[in-house]
Amino acid sequence: MFAYIWVNYVSLMCGIVGYFSPGKIFSKEELIRATNVMSHRGPDDSGFYESDIVSFGHRRLSITDFSKEADQPMHSRCNRYVIIYNGEVYNYHELEHSISGFTNVHGDKYKSNSDTEIILELFAKSGIPAISNFNGMFAIAIFDKLKNEVYLIRDRMGIKPLYYYWDGKNCAFASEIKALMEFRAIPKTICKESIVEFLHLGAIHNHNSIYESIYKVEPGTYIKISNSGKLNSRYWNLESQLTDDVIYTEKKAIVLVRELLSSAIQSQLRSKVDYGVYLSGGVDSSLIASTASLECGKSVKTFSFGWKDTPNELEDSRIIAGILCTSHHEFLCTFADAADLIEIIHSVFDEPFADPSVIPSLLLAKSAKNFCTVALSGEGSDELFMGYGSYIWAERMGRPLVRKIAPLVKYFFDNSKGFRYKRAANFFDSTTFDNQFHSNIFSVDQDYFSLTDLGHILSEDFKSSYSDFVERLPSFNNYSLNRGTRNINFAEKQSLHDLKFYLPNDLLSQADRSGMHYSLETRFPFLDHRLVETALRISPKLKYRNGVSKYILKQILYQYIPEKYFRKPKQGMPAPIAGWLKKELSYIFDEYLSKDKVEKMGLFNGQGVEDLIKSFKCGNDFLAKRIWTLFTLSQWYMNNSTSA
Repeated sequence: MFAYIWVNYVSLMCGIVGYFSPGKIFSKEELIRATNVMSHRGPDDSGFYESDIVSFGHRRLSITDFSKEADQPMHSRCNRYVIIYNGEVYNYHELEHSISGFTNVHGDKYKSNSDTEIILELFAKSGIPAISNFNGMFAIAIFDKLKNEVYLIRDRMGIKPLYYYWDGKNCAFASEIKALMEFRAIPKTICKESIVEFLHLGAIHNHNSIYESIYKVEPGTYIKISNSGKLNSRYWNLESQLTDDVIYTEKKAIVLVRELLSSAIQSQLRSKVDYGVYLSGGVDSSLIASTASLECGKSVKTFSFGWKDTPNELEDSRIIAGILCTSHHEFLCTFADAADLIEIIHSVFDEPFADPSVIPSLLLAKSAKNFCTVALSGEGSDELFMGYGSYIWAERMGRPLVRKIAPLVKYFFDNSKGFRYKRAANFFDSTTFDNQFHSNIFSVDQDYFSLTDLGHILSEDFKSSYSDFVERLPSFNNYSLNRGTRNINFAEKQSLHDLKFYLPNDLLSQADRSGMHYSLETRFPFLDHRLVETALRISPKLKYRNGVSKYILKQILYQYIPEKYFRKPKQGMPAPIAGWLKKELSYIFDEYLSKDKVEKMGLFNGQGVEDLIKSFKCGNDFLAKRIWTLFTLSQWYMNNSTSA
């Protein structure tokens, strides 16, 4: 679910890159190339810092503060620290007041109107504990010149990306993998286990990447790099928010969520601004549009998206726009609009990326850039307030009786004629009842390859990697809290799975790359950490109630817009890939997925792919996403592989 607000705001969105190299295996020329390859993240300017073993590069896109004083890399007033930074800390004005009034730690007035300086001076004053005060999205690198230490810091929810290479002595880091590819000393060996994970979950999760030697700084984590080595530390995590202090009262939950959502939107729209909302006609975008209209007291621009010759929700959006008295605009797209984008997905993400909703995301960002440079989006609401059908499946499949009869039900569904039954059969696979319960529920719900299906589609070369992947899949079945005795049901565990893996590595990665590809920044009011922490305290019975998903959000929305406009099921705006594969994209079967080419790549079982395609062509449309997943992996592999 997407909701967009166009704003003008004092901020910088950027691309960052740098290295810590006592072995001097990286060069200044490589750093410059790595910085410039991310010019789309910051087309306005670039800056560099170089010392004996540490160098930083920065690409800048200025929103309103064009002053040279806001340039990065930025040095602290004490000249001990150097920072490069991507993102926004929305409460930096409050933090500014907390440091000796309107002055920095040395009593001097601030030299810029940017949050970068506040972040840096707070770090100079308090060190790592200062991070707990930041409300926003950020990927930060800070060099302590006195101690020869580099800190890499990522925001709580993993909104802003941060990748790094580490060989035990030397480290390089960047906002995007393509920047790290400019350093010759970094091996380009493909990680087989990541390919297995990609086929199962549609993206690469945890701290891994598609390359064996490149990792992600995980959400809510910082890494300290020094001559002594690498130290990973977590300063915030989701699990610690699941306490015994549960909110069971509907009225209290509504008041808290409404106030925190309003505060989040206010913090991201501080100044007098022109803004708009991408209005799908669904709960999330309508709630953001309603709240923004109320907070700003004026009409907003709204934008709707639909596929031509495909069922869409443009009429629903027009109705909501009319109720809110917005200035409404529509984008109606065809395959021709998407064709060129399909060919560049592998270069936008630098890794295989299977979610086809990236196509409308790119089209939306491209269109939005004509009106703005900053946007607010609704990611996180479904995961926090149980908006997905997979949560119902998880709770259903967790029942003892269902577990007992699952093999019989699976056999019946597998041998039924309707493709809906064949799709549902995977929910009843016996593997959903071991440690991989929640990953398999997610995979089947999203139409990726279940753990059983993986065994049929992977080549023999990947069998050991498959076993290793299954062993390390996180289990939430025996999940225990850090403190307290709160009982976490299967739906909540499925929600936690999505918050930890699906949200940062698919949805947020998609929003960041799609927007930044067109130099458009995206912000997320539902992921304000105050709202996240509160939502995790709300009883699941208030999130899914009487057959109504996102119950609490809907009760808030109905205070603005009558309930009758939201009674029919949500359609969303997925790319119609099943239809495309039968017509416009049918060429991929020969160019990317023919038996000869599949076996030459060595990734897949040629016969397994052939059987999958045959089944799809016989009418099993639910297999379209699996074919799309194989296509995107093959496309990336053909353009990037050096070894596997």
